[in-house]
Amino acid sequence: MSALVTWLEEMTGVPAAPTACTFAFPRPPYHRHFAAVFGRAVSFDGDVTCMLLPRDVLDRPIRTANPYLKTILQERAHQALQNIEIESVLVSKVRQRIRASLDRGLDIEDVCRSLHVSRPTLYRRLKREGTSYTELLTAERKQLAYRQIRQGQPVACVSDNLGFKDVSTFHRAFRRWFNQSPGALRAQTRARP
Repeated sequence: MSALVTWLEEMTGVPAAPTACTFAFPRPPYHRHFAAVFGRAVSFDGDVTCMLLPRDVLDRPIRTANPYLKTILQERAHQALQNIEIESVLVSKVRQRIRASLDRGLDIEDVCRSLHVSRPTLYRRLKREGTSYTELLTAERKQLAYRQIRQGQPVACVSDNLGFKDVSTFHRAFRRWFNQSPGALRAQTRARP
């Protein structure tokens, strides 16, 4: 996001001060450095990483604008957006099915059956969108694990909720995702005001 602020300033010739910035990760030890780039309204542990900019910043003209290139890029962006909207429906459906049945141990065959597609077809379509069933399953587990541990749920319950075969497997996955144990994240969450 710091690159975006820098690019905005370079393209418009005017400083681009964000109104607010939220990061979807815990506050790092060096959090004070964020204020130099993003201003004082910086928060951590959000659901998403995002930055709010004043409307006038986004309405500023680009100093080196090229009208011909703008037309070409707008057409390509419109086509890409249409493809994303069409294809993201599949990813959304797969994520939804994973989320709804993690605790029951849903596997890819169940997802294929519920979407009325064969396994190779699902693999091919997900690959076309730059993802896979395993990546979507991992992303859902990771997101839910972080949220549930921060909410104070017992580790064994979180492990069961996410469909892990045992708690030790969940612990290893959690450490791989967040470089800390579930207990360390919970303690970190409690220590924050």
